Amino acid sequence: MTLVIPCEVSCGSETRSVARELSVDRPRLSRRPESPEFASDTRQPGSGGPG
Repeated sequence: MTLVIPCEVSCGSETRSVARELSVDRPRLSRRPESPEFASDTRQPGSGGPG
């Protein structure tokens, strides 16, 4: 949830919906926010977003 706050301000409302889907589809990421896999997944929605 901590990542949703900065991403929400940087990307916008679009990222909020994406972050929600990631939390539901991949709840394991929420358990390990420090995991390297989380960083990779975080870049995917950012690239598809407004930039």
